[in-house]
Amino acid sequence: MDRDRYYSELYSVVKKNIDALDCYHLLEGGAPDDEFDIEIEDICNRIKPECGAEDISNIINSVFKRWLGVEYYKENTITYVRRNCACMSKILAKIEDV
Repeated sequence: MDRDRYYSELYSVVKKNIDALDCYHLLEGGAPDDEFDIEIEDICNRIKPECGAEDISNIINSVFKRWLGVEYYKENTITYVRRNCACMSKILAKIEDV
């Protein structure tokens, strides 16, 4: 399998969950489906196989602070990451093998 396929899988996992978090209620308020796509791409590019839950949570917070000027609620991101870290790690391990 190629690297692009695994990146797509990672992107899908991150997008699904960032959209579900919708901490700023932008999607709920009618924003387009691609509202967070730039931030999600940035997050995916920063996540590495060795990242743990705390690292990924910090990446998410850093990205949203950079792009939107405010931080995600740490409690929300750490819950998200703990729920999805294993899935992301498996996908990233596949990417490293390609």
